[in-house]
Amino acid sequence: IFAGTRAQWDLYLFAHPDDDVFARPLLFRDPDTRKAVVFLTNGSGPGLAPSSLRQAEARRALAKLKSAQVFWLGIELDINAETLATRFDEVDARLRALTAELDGEVKRVVTHAWEGGHPDHDAAHLLGLVLAEHLQVADASVALPFYRAARSGVWPFVVMRLLPRAGCVPETTHLSLGEALSL
Repeated sequence: IFAGTRAQWDLYLFAHPDDDVFARPLLFRDPDTRKAVVFLTNGSGPGLAPSSLRQAEARRALAKLKSAQVFWLGIELDINAETLATRFDEVDARLRALTAELDGEVKRVVTHAWEGGHPDHDAAHLLGLVLAEHLQVADASVALPFYRAARSGVWPFVVMRLLPRAGCVPETTHLSLGEALSL
């Protein structure tokens, strides 16, 4: 980095450890941009895979990213899965402090799209919106659809498709073979 320039960060907000799987093509692009990856819950909860397994999967995948710094906010604040919305103010304050501590400036926030389904995904979306506005990067920020319940059809879920009339302009990204295999 040239003297006098500040590092540029993409800030990724994920509800749970392992949610990074949906954003890996973005995470592995643009190697000159640093990535701050924040997991907002510890991933623990009744009926879920053990949080230690979910965290290990995320650690293995993100170890390949040389320019990433991972923050386990959900572990730090002891936030279980499906409770993120109940801790909104506390998490928002911690996210603002975390971004102030980064060596450089956040150029965009990448998080879940609002899908009206999983409460933690929707809470992460709202936290991302609030933080992007605070950082004045809302226009450059990205909301990624993960999954939501299907209204009809054979499959119980719709994966990686925005809700109709979600107020977003869909953007299609074509993956290289290596990016597709990284998923």
